[in-house]
This record gives sequence, C-alpha cells and structure tokens, in this order.
Amino acid sequence: MAKPLLVPGTQATTLVDLADDGREIYNAVRMGLPLIPKSLGGLPKDEWVAVMSMKHAAGRLAPTRTSLQPDRDLRFGEVSRVPYALLDYDGWGYDWRADVRWNAERLAVELDARFGEEGESARLVGHSQGGLIIVLASKHTGAAEWERLVSKVVLVGSPLAGTLNALEALLPGSRSLGDENRLLARDMARTWPSLYQMLPAWPCVEESDGDPRSPGDQVLSETGWPGQTGIPADLLVRARETQDLLRNPFAEFGAVETRSFLGTNHKTPQALIRDADEEGRFVLKRHSGDSLVPHVRTMAWGDAAYNDSVRLFGRRTQDHSRLCADVRVATRIRRFLDD
Repeated sequence: MAKPLLVPGTQATTLVDLADDGREIYNAVRMGLPLIPKSLGGLPKDEWVAVMSMKHAAGRLAPTRTSLQPDRDLRFGEVSRVPYALLDYDGWGYDWRADVRWNAERLAVELDARFGEEGESARLVGHSQGGLIIVLASKHTGAAEWERLVSKVVLVGSPLAGTLNALEALLPGSRSLGDENRLLARDMARTWPSLYQMLPAWPCVEESDGDPRSPGDQVLSETGWPGQTGIPADLLVRARETQDLLRNPFAEFGAVETRSFLGTNHKTPQALIRDADEEGRFVLKRHSGDSLVPHVRTMAWGDAAYNDSVRLFGRRTQDHSRLCADVRVATRIRRFLDD
C-alpha cells in the first residue's frame, strides 16, 4: 500500500530558484532558528521584496511571474519533515504563495497520475492550507472522479472559513522574517493570492461594542482597507471566489471517508476593531482555537457532513504549526488512515 500523501501547510515547503541551480531562497525551519540572522538565500534586504513577490493576470490561476526580479524563477522545493516527524508519508510540495485553486488543480493531476490506473486509491493528509487544496481539488474533479482516486482524507487545522492571521500578514506584516522586517514581509505578502484566499469569511471587523461593521468595511471588500495601498482588487476577487468554493467542503467527496481535527486550547484571533481614525491601526480580539484557526467560526462555515467529521482537541494540544507533531493528534491520524 502506498504511503499517505501529505499536503503540508503554508511555508512548510521550501522555495528554490530554478534560474540559479536550485538555490534555496526560503526555508521556514531555518528562519525559525533562534540567534540566526534572518535571510532569504543570503540576498541583501533591498532585494527581498522583489525576489519574493509574484505577479498574476486576472482570469488566470497560474502566476505569470514567480518573482519580480527578472533573472529569478522561484518554485517549490522540499517538504519540511520537522512539523510532520511523527507521520510516515510522501510529501507533496507546492508554492504556498500562489492561488490555492491552481495548486488544487495540480494536486488533481498528481492524483490521477499516481492512482488513475493502478486500482489503488490515495490516503490524503492536509495540514492548514494543504487541507484547502485537498477540498478544492475535489471540487475540481467532481465526486465520481474523487471517489475513484481517493479513499480517505484527514484535514488538520484547515482554515476553511479563513483566519485573521492572514489579515495580520497583510496589514502590519508577519514576524516570520523578524520584527524589524515586518514591512518587508507585508509588501511581498500583498502579492500572494493565497493569503487573500485565507482571509476571514465571517464579518470579522467589529465596532468597539462588538457589533459587526457594514459589509463595505469588511476585509473582502475593496473599500474595507482604509489608509492602505497595494491591495490588488483582483486578489480580493480571487478570495471571494475561493471562499464560495470552500462552502460545503465535502460536497464532492462522495463516499470518501473523512476526519477533521481542530485544536481548541490556544488564544486565537477572531475579530478586529479598527481605531476611530481609520489609519490602519487595529486591535485583535482573541478567543479559543489552535492559535490560527478558530474552531467555532470554522464549524459554523461548514455543513453537517463537515461538522460530523470534526474531532476537537483541547487541554495541552500543540498550537497550529505543530498540530501534526502533537502525539495525540498524530496517533489519531495514523489510526484513521490505517483502519
């Protein structure tokens, strides 16, 4: 029997430059090492934004440019084993910056190539964004083809209704490159479709009294970014289209067996309160989840088939990035896939 195919989360696949003999440009594990200076392939900081930014054309899922430096061609490299060391799997890498639907189409092609004629079906594990790719691949193939290719699916911490962490990356910028480089991280991230496609689907922008603000003030609207520049309208269109597809996530799963694992014991952003001056400063309200995915919001977005598949993990469960490295979660993944 073939090993389960793991579709990892955001940043769990390295990015390499094909135009420079496969030189490694981004490695999230190395970025996270303490006392090591943050670096993108040893490149000077004034090149970081151009190197890591992408370009897309409206109506086309695949990127037209994987880097805005003309002599570079960034592609996915190896899947990191660190977050998934407790699992036995084949890793399926992808460019986690790109349109999630493009990667879903790539996954569907991969499944057909591996399992289309062998009589054996795939067992899939999708962590975080990887789970979105799996769901969207099923919407691409349709139920009959999905049943032929896939027998079991486990989603682990998949933000089917989005996450405010995506909004944080697009406003003040992620801390992944270091606090001193948040603006650089923000500017490159604003060119990545996947972050927009993981923005919250619920009305997350609230008044100070907790009431949701108007639809035009919400983050999926072109008018919901006061005081901000560099928010492409096309990427917001892609976000709305993708979130429509993520509703009723198992609609095209047919008889495929499913489990969805969500953490509940970490403070997780669920709402944003803008300052009255509307200059982009904001305060996040936190409730329970896995530190990135709020389980209550996610289950409210899903249908009965999805909610019946959910298993919640509380107490001392690891946070979002380490869910698959949590002993209890990994044990349940292995047990489900092997039964």
